[in-house]
Amino acid sequence: MRPLPSVAALAAALLLAAPARAQFTYRADSLGPATRAGEPRLQGGAALSIGQPVREFRQYVANGVGGTGHVLYRMGGSGAFAARLDAGFVQYGRETKRIPWNDNVGRVTVDLQTTNNIFWAGVGPHLMAPSGPVRPYATGSVGFAVFSTSSSIRDRDDDYEIASDRNQSDGTWAVSGAGGVLIPVSRNQRSIFFIDLGARFHRNGSVEYLREGGVRDIPGGGVEYSRIRSAGDLWTYQIGISVGGR
Repeated sequence: MRPLPSVAALAAALLLAAPARAQFTYRADSLGPATRAGEPRLQGGAALSIGQPVREFRQYVANGVGGTGHVLYRMGGSGAFAARLDAGFVQYGRETKRIPWNDNVGRVTVDLQTTNNIFWAGVGPHLMAPSGPVRPYATGSVGFAVFSTSSSIRDRDDDYEIASDRNQSDGTWAVSGAGGVLIPVSRNQRSIFFIDLGARFHRNGSVEYLREGGVRDIPGGGVEYSRIRSAGDLWTYQIGISVGGR
């Protein structure tokens, strides 16, 4: 995989590009549900994430890249406590091979692409500083994770998918814990925008999966799978945005 910019570098760039935070007084009126300070209770966002396998999982797969999304609802007078739903994915392997369209037409070639992914989701509590220029938070979730490998035939010019098949899929329970900071960068009467920097540890149960290179075509027909069973623990590090609105 091509090297990715560090989370710290991306954070610095976003902070430098963010507009100055103007002072603004919220009104807790008919615009919608609000905390005691007038901030929106409903909040959601998305982030780029980098996955780092740990423990047994690290022996078999490399770092990956993916994305996350979340929705939360702030409760109580201050809005410091919330119920939160998280979901995301990490792609930890990807191969592309150029192959003939078929045995009889060698002059036309296509791309055979195989990807290895983890999809996860969970719900749990969220606790954060209800105000201030930097707002630390802690959250956790209980849910599930699915480890999946798929192959597809794609057109070389426009990456159009011609055909696909799932090579392997297995699910497991998942528990995670995360921490980070929310940095307000823009606000108005109806919404508030944050930069969201965080890290999450994913504790996944025993699962069967394929790693990069784990699918091999046998000459003359047939496919060979090199399956692995282990725990799938990993860290994900994220940088993104979170928006409260009402």
